[in-house]
Amino acid sequence: MLLMHISKKVSTYTLPLETKDEVIDWMLKNQLDKRNLTDTQIAYFRGLQYEREKAKHGGDRKSDNTKSSGESCHLVKTAEKLATQHKVSERTIRDDGSFAKAVDKIASNFGQEIKNKILTKEVQISKDDVRVLSNLPVEEQEGGW
Repeated sequence: MLLMHISKKVSTYTLPLETKDEVIDWMLKNQLDKRNLTDTQIAYFRGLQYEREKAKHGGDRKSDNTKSSGESCHLVKTAEKLATQHKVSERTIRDDGSFAKAVDKIASNFGQEIKNKILTKEVQISKDDVRVLSNLPVEEQEGGW
């Protein structure tokens, strides 16, 4: 069991988080609850949340052998669930997912500093351009900065 100690001003409390994944999920939710994030940072964190939750489902979610053919079970898609939660469209959530993957791919090539510059808008680059740049060979990505 992983215990996470949180300190707010004077009081400290412990969250009984069982796994590293639970800790990461809690951290993402906590980041998204902040009010001082840029639109780019919000998109990135929503995208990470989408990619993580989507990966948890895996497999064939459309067939459920435990239900008889007369029963129907509506499975809520990850993008649909998060779109409702964040009050944006499903398309926005899916776009945020591809943006987050692109930022992480660029960061894996050039380090966390460039990731921070993208997310804080220190580097003026659109989300679409980040996606395009991440798909270029590394040698060509370098010219983008």
